[in-house]
Amino acid sequence: MESVWHVQSLGPDQFAAWKALRNALYSGLDDEAHEREMATIHAAPDQRCFAALDAQRRLVGFIEASLRNIVDGCDAGPIGYIEGLYVTPDARGMGIGGDLVAHAVAWFRQAGCSEMATDAELDDSEAQDYWRKAGFEETWRIVQFRRAL
Repeated sequence: MESVWHVQSLGPDQFAAWKALRNALYSGLDDEAHEREMATIHAAPDQRCFAALDAQRRLVGFIEASLRNIVDGCDAGPIGYIEGLYVTPDARGMGIGGDLVAHAVAWFRQAGCSEMATDAELDDSEAQDYWRKAGFEETWRIVQFRRAL
């Protein structure tokens, strides 16, 4: 069966649709923060956003990926890191998330990564289950802190 979506790199002409989906994934960010992050991701050589578009060319999912030098629980970098993955509720269960992850994996391998990682909120059991089913193993749980200087 042929997919009713395709995956491609996201361009500036799709930022409005991307931001709408980012709003559903990342709580607490205002428009300015989203726009700043999207511009950074689009311009950075060590970051990518791949988008899934349906047959009507609507954005139905995205994956934000980066290359990191250090990730807790992983060996030396570069390490492919999935910063965020989102598929619209009406498009879930069709394999779109898996296709998005596969595009990130291909980019990570091309960049010389031998490992990849991601994270999930402590109370997001749905995301934790998804990553386990996608072949990830939990490394540990922490609560991170920061302090302004």
